[in-house]
Amino acid sequence: MNRCLFVVAVALSALSICSSLCYASDNPAHYLKTEEQKASAASIEKLGDKGLYKMEYSADYRLDEVLKSGSRTSDDLLKFLLAELLGVENSQAALPSFGCSAFAVRTKSGDRIFGRNFDYNQFDAGVEGNAAVLMRVRPKEGYSSVGMVPGAFAGFGTDSLCDGETDISNTALFPFLIMDGMNEAGLAVSVLWLDEFPTSQDESGKYDITTTVALRLMLDRAATVEEAAKLLGDYNMWSAFPRASFHFLVADKTGAAKVLEYDNDNVLHVFDANYVTNFYLNEDVQALITTPSHHDHGLDRYNKIEARLKAASNVLSENEAMALLKDVSQKPGETGTSNTRWSVVYNLSSLTAKVAAAQDYDNIFSFRLKGDGGGSSGCNHGFFALFLLPALFIPALWRRKH
Repeated sequence: MNRCLFVVAVALSALSICSSLCYASDNPAHYLKTEEQKASAASIEKLGDKGLYKMEYSADYRLDEVLKSGSRTSDDLLKFLLAELLGVENSQAALPSFGCSAFAVRTKSGDRIFGRNFDYNQFDAGVEGNAAVLMRVRPKEGYSSVGMVPGAFAGFGTDSLCDGETDISNTALFPFLIMDGMNEAGLAVSVLWLDEFPTSQDESGKYDITTTVALRLMLDRAATVEEAAKLLGDYNMWSAFPRASFHFLVADKTGAAKVLEYDNDNVLHVFDANYVTNFYLNEDVQALITTPSHHDHGLDRYNKIEARLKAASNVLSENEAMALLKDVSQKPGETGTSNTRWSVVYNLSSLTAKVAAAQDYDNIFSFRLKGDGGGSSGCNHGFFALFLLPALFIPALWRRKH
């Protein structure tokens, strides 16, 4: 009988694990305007218990209109998106500061992979917990892509996307809140915080865009690093924050990798580099920073990445890439750029992604850009059945023998 009770207990444990999965379809979404927006919101599924979600975004997010909107700040962008996509004038969306690490390498088999940590203190956004959303987008015009969205930037905490209570209309904004991503052409992009010298280009004849719009633009319309750099040059870049700038690590499946960075005079520079953190690669600009905490922001993480990649001759497996991300992850702290919210490894050759949420490196979730979007290394029905079926049959067998 003790064996039977043990198996039943194991089955119940499996059921408990599976019960952490939930869907957003029960949450209210009063401001969504189209059936496609509603379907996109309803597709949100929570994976595990660390605030990781996946989402199929099928609605029109009106990229062309956003590019022409002239948004120069995050507030300008949010106001336009809320009016254009939801028909409202205010929201809980917020954009806190963040600090990150990213690198691009190859595997022994020749696949090109792209690793990235996203670090931020979610309390700057006024919410508690971590909601990280891996979103797949298939625009009618442009490349399909997957990208990671910090739910806190739209006011969502760990469980609020499927708690049955929180209005999830803000999920319509997600295409313009991504922090990193990969498209079907094998291009990966990520944005990383830089202290001071906010970019503010004002060349006549060019539309103004902000940082996260630039990410969406590159994923939708660039197949290579060269194309991505050219796209940025076609627009006036405006930092999403009045007190900081950003640079981008961009890589593609050919092995090309560049850092796109604006200097204090708003000039775009392209650096031949495959890893980066949160200080300027432009030494002339970095020398102008006088605040001690800003001068070497991320240098410790940069040095760890550099040493590891040089020792490995820029060759890492996906598991080794994730281990490196773990090594440079940041624990929760008081600074706005502390606390790694997710680590992701994109394979630009196979078009797959592996994600660890909230520094839970024992549970890696896997996704595919093409096909059904993939599942995870976490709970699935087959896994559950392995434990449930013995629990159902063993009691009957025990009764027959006793």
